[in-house]
Amino acid sequence: MSAPSLLIEIGCEELPARFMQPLAQALHDGITQGLDKAGVSRGSSQSYATPRRVAVLVQEVATEQ
Repeated sequence: MSAPSLLIEIGCEELPARFMQPLAQALHDGITQGLDKAGVSRGSSQSYATPRRVAVLVQEVATEQ
C-alpha cells in the first residue's frame, strides 16, 4: 500500500498573473521545508497556480512522524 498524497489548496481574490507563480513557489517551499524539518518523509511535490487559487501537491506523505 502506498502512502497518501497531501493536497493543500488556498482560494483567494483574483490576483495579477505575475504574483501567482512566486506565491505558489513560496507556499511549496514552506510546506516541503516544514515537512522536512518535522521529520515527515515525503515523495515528490508540485505547485500549481491560477488567478484565484494556489496549491501544493505532495506525494507519498508518511502517516506518522
